[in-house]
Amino acid sequence: MQVFLVVLAVVAGIAIYVVLSIVAIVFVTIPLGLLGMAIGLPLGSLLPLQRTALVLTNSADDVGVCTPRDVVAGRLPGQVSSTHVRRDLAWPHYFVAQVWLDLRAIVTSSAIMSGRAWVWVARLAGRTEPVVYGFAWPLMLPALLALLAATVGVAAGALLVAAVFATLSGLLWLIGYTVVWTLRTVDRARQVFHKADGFCVNCHAVTRLPMYECPGPHSDEDHRDGTDLHRDLRPGRLGLFWRRCGCGRLLPTTVRRANRGGLLARCPTCTKPMHKDAAVAKNIRIPVFGAASAGKTQLIMRGLVSLLGRAGPGVAVEPADDESERTLSAYATAVHSGGAAIKTATSLPPIAVTLRLTFPTSTALVHVFDVAGEVLADPDQNAKLAYLDSARTLIFVLDPFSIPDVRDEFAAQHAGLFATANAAIEDPDHTYNATVTRLRDYGVSTQRQHLAFVISKWDLLARLKEGAGLGGAAPDLRGWLVERRLDNLVLAAERDFQSVDFHLVSSTDPALAEAAFAPFRQLLERDSVKLPQEVST
Repeated sequence: MQVFLVVLAVVAGIAIYVVLSIVAIVFVTIPLGLLGMAIGLPLGSLLPLQRTALVLTNSADDVGVCTPRDVVAGRLPGQVSSTHVRRDLAWPHYFVAQVWLDLRAIVTSSAIMSGRAWVWVARLAGRTEPVVYGFAWPLMLPALLALLAATVGVAAGALLVAAVFATLSGLLWLIGYTVVWTLRTVDRARQVFHKADGFCVNCHAVTRLPMYECPGPHSDEDHRDGTDLHRDLRPGRLGLFWRRCGCGRLLPTTVRRANRGGLLARCPTCTKPMHKDAAVAKNIRIPVFGAASAGKTQLIMRGLVSLLGRAGPGVAVEPADDESERTLSAYATAVHSGGAAIKTATSLPPIAVTLRLTFPTSTALVHVFDVAGEVLADPDQNAKLAYLDSARTLIFVLDPFSIPDVRDEFAAQHAGLFATANAAIEDPDHTYNATVTRLRDYGVSTQRQHLAFVISKWDLLARLKEGAGLGGAAPDLRGWLVERRLDNLVLAAERDFQSVDFHLVSSTDPALAEAAFAPFRQLLERDSVKLPQEVST
């Protein structure tokens, strides 16, 4: 009987427990569970939004920042780190790098906070007596459902934030790429149209993209190691229209705007300063080559002094740098006093004399090179004359007193005149071929270059009965050279170059000063540079 009563009590207790549990589930667990889920889901989704607000307002302290030093180290997303590439110290565009760091911080912090809630519940459950679970589980279940709903809400909110970030970033990357390539194309097209490039008078490197020195506050160490230099100031991941240097200074992008902004251009090869308007102005390089004593320096002196006198209404002609100003001043003094030209040094690298020609709508930088004839004739030395490779126009100076046929016929009876002429010794064909061969060896297409073929010492040549009636027209000069058995040289020049113009000049007779400028004028016109006909006074 007692056993029966015990069993009956147990069955009754179980029945009561089941009934109460069902009642609790129906009237407590389900309503509270639904309510908890209804509250937990939106509250959980608000957590990533709240973290987003903190991150975007710089109120969060757990967000990594992509700094200019990261750019230099090659740590941008998609940026391949290389010790051979020197990157600029500048802040990357937000949607290039920082946006991904912010998104990672938002997702990570939301996941961490959600995980902490589960850890707290697990710890609470570990400290609770098992018997409590037997009676209180219908009340615990709504809390677990609310926490689960909150976790789902956090995941949904993080996914929404990530989708918004990714969509906005993708859209802005698409717009950014369009703007970048449009600005770059316009900048490059302008360079091509104006034949603009940057030329370094120190190492003779030619570039379309100079480096620019940041004028902002930089340390001595930055100046020493070149950290203050921006090697690629084109629009890109470091800014579209403006770039913020690591020092905080705002710099304009594109070569043209950098030049207009007064930034100092430097050569990307040797880091030496380049001329103002580098890679913006038309760049014309005119190497003058010929044998030693052919009259190259005299031609350059009178030609450039005459070019300086071409300034007038709407046209400004001035030295482009201090060294050129000193050289041109010495040229002017020698020309006006009738002094002799200083012999070109063979031990020093050729230095360009550079003039800036400013017109109402354009600017041109004209570099004229005078190099010793001994250097041009020596293959080991002329290999260093890199400016020859990028020149579109050249001047070849021929001393008529060095022509074998003229020397054989007149040297004996006009010894004094030949001594006065200080005739070049080297054979004209050898002088010409040494330079042209050097160009070909370095892959230069001379068919794209223009040549001014200059016969010098007109005033002295006129004293010979043979040269007295020689005119200045190109057909007469060409015919005269052919008659003097230089037909191979003439034909070679006409074959090698796109165009050949013949000139007869005197670099010492003031009355013939205009003739000395004629080769320069014609070559400048070949490069679409028009100058006034009259010399300004």
